[in-house]
Amino acid sequence: MVTDIDGHSPDDLWQQVKAELGRRELRLAACRVARIEDILELGQQLPRRYIFIDELAATLAESPMAQAALTAVAARGRTLGVHLVLATQSAQAVPRALITNLRARVALADADPIELAQLNIKRIAEPQLIPTGWARGIFQKSSEVPRQFIFPLGAKF
Repeated sequence: MVTDIDGHSPDDLWQQVKAELGRRELRLAACRVARIEDILELGQQLPRRYIFIDELAATLAESPMAQAALTAVAARGRTLGVHLVLATQSAQAVPRALITNLRARVALADADPIELAQLNIKRIAEPQLIPTGWARGIFQKSSEVPRQFIFPLGAKF
């Protein structure tokens, strides 16, 4: 695990991410398969990797290598077993090449219509009523119809 406060060089991290994609491509090629699911069916192990990023805009601003590495993961990672979970306050800083390859998108609360358009999320025509203390979100996977969900804003224990 790497964080932005542990002293690691962000450029080293992005080089490692791109190298991992390359290693996985070579592994799949050696087994003559195209996807991680195929290699697992052969009884071989290749663990999935997950990259979680909070404040994507800050991550992209911190290192020029981040955009290229994350775009590569978004484009090729699914078949290689490398997955992204990204969060950001604003979609404006997210490059189009990255957004295009994100398979599922979630917008929380009352997202700005311009940002929904940037994320290629269609607004729900008739939003459901929500109870006090809850908020609305929209989930859209690839080109499927968007689905609305509600979630609690806070829980008191």
